[in-house]
Amino acid sequence: MSIRLQTWTPYNIQIALNGREWLRRLLDKINCSYIKEKNKFLDLDNFELAQNLLDSQLDTDWVSLLNSFVPIAFPNMKEILGDMQYDWTLDQSEWARDFIFDSPEQLNPIMQDLLHYSFVSDSLENIFKYINKSIPKTDYYSKVNKFDDGYCFKAYVNKNSIKFYSFLNILRFELTMNNPKAYKVYRYKVNCPEDKEKQLRPLPKSVIFIPMRAEVSDDLLNNFTSHMASTSTREPLDKLFSAVSNKIMKKSKHIRALDIIGKDKLL
Repeated sequence: MSIRLQTWTPYNIQIALNGREWLRRLLDKINCSYIKEKNKFLDLDNFELAQNLLDSQLDTDWVSLLNSFVPIAFPNMKEILGDMQYDWTLDQSEWARDFIFDSPEQLNPIMQDLLHYSFVSDSLENIFKYINKSIPKTDYYSKVNKFDDGYCFKAYVNKNSIKFYSFLNILRFELTMNNPKAYKVYRYKVNCPEDKEKQLRPLPKSVIFIPMRAEVSDDLLNNFTSHMASTSTREPLDKLFSAVSNKIMKKSKHIRALDIIGKDKLL
């Protein structure tokens, strides 16, 4: 983790926490063996235990935890600000799901299928609807990059993004949320005790909504991974498209080829 104090008014504090590193330290405490590279577990002795430990992070009293770091970062806060307290918000969150394969060789052909599918199919529209139901055409785009020893496909919309990439024997799907207000959840009004009814309202940034934010993120990844799982072929694209991407003669008439990744893509 890291803590950064802004040394002028309003003395903002920025804290970064890594959930996978948090998990590693818990596994060390209970002597559960693992193989880890960067922020990814390549293998674990006990997957169920590791998942339970990850899930337990959501039970954290975030306000108390974050307040406990203030005296470390800002020891003279009381004499400067008196009895003021910090209001903690979650500026950016990452929610990831890892699929662990036996070897990179087992993963690589699957990754190629996923890249082909996401790049040339209609999946862009589907991907974006998982990130935000209303899609402003000018505010989204996607790209494929070389990433470490593999490739990364990433789609952006409205300051949020969803991506998948390979690393050694790991296939990771990840949602990065910078703008939770893009999603609506059933909740009470904040700081409104007389509000007795939950309504569909934008998801706030306050840390008290972290469990709800995690639930939204997990639902989005569930939909995204289920959609990507619909690809089921190992055939090269040119072979798949050859039946319709070459012009033919029929009853002495020329029938044009379909432009699969261009004007005929929707068809």
